[in-house]
Amino acid sequence: MNIVDKSREKLLLYENRHQTILDNAIRIFNTRGYKAATTAMIARESKISEPTLYKHFKNKKELFLACFQSIIGQLGGENKEILQAYETDEIACLEAISKAYFDFVDQNPDRSMFLVHMLSYKDDRDFNAAFESAMARQITSIEKVLQSAIRKGKIDKNLNPEFFASFFCYQYFCVVGMKETLEDKKFKYEHYFDIIKKSLVP
Repeated sequence: MNIVDKSREKLLLYENRHQTILDNAIRIFNTRGYKAATTAMIARESKISEPTLYKHFKNKKELFLACFQSIIGQLGGENKEILQAYETDEIACLEAISKAYFDFVDQNPDRSMFLVHMLSYKDDRDFNAAFESAMARQITSIEKVLQSAIRKGKIDKNLNPEFFASFFCYQYFCVVGMKETLEDKKFKYEHYFDIIKKSLVP
């Protein structure tokens, strides 16, 4: 194996270990809470030593924020693709984004619940700043879609786009709650978007 192959293999090992740490950290932070969870627990679950974990994340707070950014990056990437795909069809765009929220919650229980924990830790300045920044970006993108739809007469002209964009984005947490409490047969996307659509169309 030449030096290039060795470097590539080393990088792949690092990236895989990095993701393993994130996945285990998300699960442990969810079950234990931020304060009770320790880097020792996460390292043990990841089958590495604590010093090895610190080569990836310098402390628990950095790891917690990295978990958050990983989840937001996944959701943000999906939303960016949707916004580009439905650039001229605002209602279809909103429906696709709400479906992406719904599917994410349905298919990623640990990652979706982590954002609920993040919301509950807003008394921490660093956590709050990260959370508010992520939500502001998403709200702004939805607000632009709504403004475009209003200009074209597709939705109620009296609708306040800034307020509804916030309502639309924070519905994510409502979906998490429904997933936790409703039977699977009642947790249906169609029922969810029907409520949103009736609020939009004049």
